Amino acid sequence: MRIIGIKSFTYLISITLFFTYGVITAQYKIFPYNEIRNIKQIVVNDINVNANNVKSNKKRKEKSKSYYLDKVSFFEEHTRNVKIVMLGDSITDYAEWNDLFPSKEISNQGIRGDTTARVLDRIDLVYKTNAEKVFIMVGINDILTKNNLDRIFKNYQTIVNELIKNDIKVYIQSTLLVGNERKQVNDKIMALNFMLENFARTNQLITYIDLNETLSNGSYLSEKYSNDGLHLNGRGYKVWKDKISIYVM
Repeated sequence: MRIIGIKSFTYLISITLFFTYGVITAQYKIFPYNEIRNIKQIVVNDINVNANNVKSNKKRKEKSKSYYLDKVSFFEEHTRNVKIVMLGDSITDYAEWNDLFPSKEISNQGIRGDTTARVLDRIDLVYKTNAEKVFIMVGINDILTKNNLDRIFKNYQTIVNELIKNDIKVYIQSTLLVGNERKQVNDKIMALNFMLENFARTNQLITYIDLNETLSNGSYLSEKYSNDGLHLNGRGYKVWKDKISIYVM
């Protein structure tokens, strides 16, 4: 794992140059010493910061994996027959779907941090519900972790095709655009949504629902519907509910 970055490498080169200068001029203890000591401290600090970042990222990944396994275990042990499954990542996970649609039998199978690959790995849990409809939104975590767009789309196609094989009506909900702070990834999100919308036209058991029509301003997720530029607040979920109500009922 690479800890010493380009900046640290530059510092090490500087140390070598200063040391060589000191040897040549016989002034190592006079001129270069303080500079070498200062640069050494900078390098050490830089290495420590990078090491801490690596540890922090590792802890986040371990925590995410633990959450995923806990949720999957829960679905395995407590799945019941329902009419509708909400499938996806944290944006789906954080909603109280039975409160949004109290008259409907809904299973929330969103898992925080999920990707298309992990949804595909646990698709059998959807079948256990004997659901007639699945509303899916996934892909943002793939994009934020810089997964290949073609791979994301291929995984998405496989998920949907597997659901259709089990006579499940699939509602592909557009991957939400993110806020202005992260807007550099929105081009990729829009490209994925374009591919998904075209894919949905290939089968009458697939319906594409464009949530960005109402939740974004066309370029990024509206601030009035999100507090962090990624997840939805209460107003955002109200818009989502209204958008899909005709298909839920």
